[in-house]
Parts: sequence; C-alpha cells; structure tokens
Amino acid sequence: MNWLRKLPKYYFAKDKVELEPARMDSAMAKVPEILKGYEIDDQDGIKGVGDKHWIHIRKSGTEPIIRVYVESDSQARSDAICSDTIAKLQG
Repeated sequence: MNWLRKLPKYYFAKDKVELEPARMDSAMAKVPEILKGYEIDDQDGIKGVGDKHWIHIRKSGTEPIIRVYVESDSQARSDAICSDTIAKLQG
C-alpha cells in the first residue's frame, strides 16, 4: 500500500442552483464565459479542465436545477470554486 500514499489526492465538492424553468437556458448560456480558458468537454453538460482541478456544469433532466461538480487538490479549493461557480450562474 506504499504506492497508494504516492498517488495525488483530490477533493470533491458539489452543489446545485434551483431556477425557474424559464431561466435555465439563460443560466447555461453563462457557462462558456465562466469556463473561459479551460479545456472544454461538452459530452454531458459542460466540463472545464484547468490546472489541478475541473468543473462540471449540467442541467438536470428531471428537475429545474443546474448541478455543479468540482474536483481539485484541496477541499478548500474545491469548495471555493464550487461556490464561485454557483454565484456566477445565479448572477
């Protein structure tokens, strides 16, 4: 198990934005600006890959919410990126 300690550790954060259905598309239209400068993967929602972190933003298929998932090299960083992304989607 010595090799396990050598692997990088990543920390996960998630949250959601509850919106009126009519506001979902306008909130998602902000995502390209939020993820400007990231390597983008749009296979399932929009995922931006940055330096030692990623952000995945997607609309729920069953509820009027947008889900935000983040993974980074510290819990504090993941939580901060997630909160910042939620604020930008709501703004």
